[in-house]
Amino acid sequence: MFDCGLFQKEMVQMTNEAKLKPIKLTDSILPRVMPSYYSCANTHGTYLLSF
Repeated sequence: MFDCGLFQKEMVQMTNEAKLKPIKLTDSILPRVMPSYYSCANTHGTYLLSF
């Protein structure tokens, strides 16, 4: 069974951690803007289904 509360908690934690890190103009913004999707894409591949 999938625990939506745990997934949401992880998303909030990743977003908060991403906001704390400084970003340079030459850095990719995807990990900063969408850290949960970036993490899933790195873990499971570039094809990601989200709904």
